[in-house]
Amino acid sequence: MCSSDLVAALLGTSVEAAAARIEDAIDGQLGRDMARFLADRGVDPGDVTVYGFGGGGPVHLARACTAAGIRRMRTFPFGAVFSAFGCTAVDVRHRYEVLAPTGGYTLDGARADAEELVRRAGWDLQAEGFGGRGGTCHLVIEGVDGGRLGQTGDVDFGPGVARDLVDAAWPLPAGAATVALVVNVPIGVLSGTPTTTLTREAGTAERGVERTLWWGASPTRARVTAIGELPVGSTSRGPAVVLDGEAVCVVPPNWAVTRDPDGGLLWERTA
Repeated sequence: MCSSDLVAALLGTSVEAAAARIEDAIDGQLGRDMARFLADRGVDPGDVTVYGFGGGGPVHLARACTAAGIRRMRTFPFGAVFSAFGCTAVDVRHRYEVLAPTGGYTLDGARADAEELVRRAGWDLQAEGFGGRGGTCHLVIEGVDGGRLGQTGDVDFGPGVARDLVDAAWPLPAGAATVALVVNVPIGVLSGTPTTTLTREAGTAERGVERTLWWGASPTRARVTAIGELPVGSTSRGPAVVLDGEAVCVVPPNWAVTRDPDGGLLWERTA
């Protein structure tokens, strides 16, 4: 029995219904995390526009936005391509942290913990092929609530840097609960964007057909539309699937997408 059949059997339902329940749980958790992030900063979800990138954004984010109380999002031409390409060109950034002792640090104890963090960072960068690229690092000191209590300036990453970082931060601020080492390795620079969206008119093999989608516990029929079929300013209401060349845009019920002049999609909740 494969894993999908096993999960469905444990839940006492079909494989499709089990997958829909799992997706609901994931999207719901993402939505709750987004709502908490906004609430911590005093931001009204109704004032927010979410940008959806990658292949996952157009598939999952609308339902997560619903759970978060967000009513608007956007997806962009070549968003999936640039999301993947960006992962190969943006700086590599790692964070390593350790909890401070209950009674506070001694200078030697702080140096020893920082040296261990530097060793871990060095191993990871070497394993990832970035060992010879240099880079910078700094220490961040945080309280029990995650608030930042202090930070050192950036210095070149390498052996022996732990002592210099701790000495620069010493004495650590009162209430220090976490000491984190942040390492940044510059990789490259992205520049330029395509000047046309003509290639996105392709991929229309399934246009005009209907597919069965699962929203929660029940299947729903949804029309499949190629983005080339949507004139600028036209709107497609969910449930729907819009094939965007490099991405599949899954539009839930109570959402609608409108094609903008730049070839992107504006997503808005309708209820």
